[in-house]
Amino acid sequence: MANMTKNDLYARNPSRDLEKFAVATVTAWIEDRGAVFDTSDGHDPDFRIEYYDGRLGLGEVGWHEDSAIREMWANTFRRPRHQVIDLHGDAGTWSLGLVAGANIKALYRDLPSFVDELISNGTDRFDVYQQWPRGPVGDTARRLGIEYIARYDPLGESVAIYFMPSQGGALIPADSDAVASWIESVLDDPRYADTTEKLLAREADERHVFLMTGSLTEFGIEELLRRAPDGLPTRQLHVRTGITHVWSMPQFAAPEAFATLWTARGWAAVPLPDPS
Repeated sequence: MANMTKNDLYARNPSRDLEKFAVATVTAWIEDRGAVFDTSDGHDPDFRIEYYDGRLGLGEVGWHEDSAIREMWANTFRRPRHQVIDLHGDAGTWSLGLVAGANIKALYRDLPSFVDELISNGTDRFDVYQQWPRGPVGDTARRLGIEYIARYDPLGESVAIYFMPSQGGALIPADSDAVASWIESVLDDPRYADTTEKLLAREADERHVFLMTGSLTEFGIEELLRRAPDGLPTRQLHVRTGITHVWSMPQFAAPEAFATLWTARGWAAVPLPDPS
């Protein structure tokens, strides 16, 4: 969230923090037109807007996050050195990439011995695929969730630095309408069906969906959302009938960040409140 680090987000209850931040954002946007209530503790949608003119709004919050990667980050931040594992002797500095669901506890425990084995075999880089290479070294790498491992500085500090799975998309789309396509793909994803179903099952004048990027989101989309209001989408958003407002925001952003809001009137950038 705005001005938050990964440590802040994953060390606490991130889903609950997001719900609270969504309520604060919508409250700031409503100003003196009504009141916003956090209703995320029960079976109702996550927030409720009671306008002073009698209208009712309901909202549901979604985080575009892979639960397996979220657990990996949570386990990482329980360690004294985040994403850094001390190795034996003069092993040098290694880097490795992980697959979703890698066992972080086992990685910290077993990686030093695994690197010792690579060194004894004269191996400075080892790439891992689902079924190859076969044998004890490949099997151990797959058990630890290693996608690749390489020594990039033989004389450097004796540590291994690991990287979480990436969704790719390093290039930033030239067209800001890519944000609209991303929103549509998320809301069409069966994993997020409840985000709209819960709203559409209830009577309301407004139905708000509030989305935040996460580990399932390509870097380019995250970056476009960081750049609002400089490049808002322009095309009509195609969502299920009855959804009146769609909010989207980057997971990590500067204090002066904005949320991107779509309504039937078009797109707007809404300043995010102070995360404190």
